[in-house]
Amino acid sequence: MSSLFSAAPTVRSLLRTAVVGSAAAALVLGSAAVASAAPGDVSNTQDTQANVQVDGIIILSGLTPTFTLAGPSDQLATATVNYTVETNNPGGYSVTVIATAPNLLPADQSANPDVVPVSLITADDGTVAGGPLSDTVPLEVHNQGLRSAPGGDNLSTDYSVIIPLVNEDTYSGTLTYVATAL
Repeated sequence: MSSLFSAAPTVRSLLRTAVVGSAAAALVLGSAAVASAAPGDVSNTQDTQANVQVDGIIILSGLTPTFTLAGPSDQLATATVNYTVETNNPGGYSVTVIATAPNLLPADQSANPDVVPVSLITADDGTVAGGPLSDTVPLEVHNQGLRSAPGGDNLSTDYSVIIPLVNEDTYSGTLTYVATAL
C-alpha cells in the first residue's frame, strides 16, 4: 500500500500537467482563430432595424389664468381667453368648457348674498355656435377636423355677459377647459 500512495502524487502530477497543457493549447489555438486585420480591412456586416414609435398626443397649454367681465348693470361686458392646443391626431380635436359650479360667488358670501349664474355668460370662438356656460353640460368652443400645426394652434374664446343687477362686487368661479381628440 505504501507504494500505491507514493505513486498517487505522480498520477496527480501527470493529470494536472495534462489539464494545464490542454488549457494552454486551447488558448493558443483559440487566439490563432481570431482573424487578423490590416488597415482598411472591414468586418462582416450585421443589420439592425430602426423604429420610431409615435404616440398620440393632445396638449392644452397657455390658458389665460384669469379674466374679468366688468361694467355697470345692464351693460355688455366682454373678455377673451387665449390658449394653445397641440395634437397629432389626424381626425382633429374639439375644445369644451364647463363651469365647476352653477354660480359665480362674491368674495364674502356672508356680506353679499347675490350670485351671478354662469348661464348668463356666453362663450364663442367664431368657429362653432357657442352659447351659454353650464356646470352640467360642456360647451364646445372650438372644433376642427385635422391635427394642429406643429407647436400647436393658438386659439381664443370670446366671453360676454350682460352685467346683472346685483350688489357691486367681484363674483368668481372656475371654468374648466378640455381638449379632446376626435
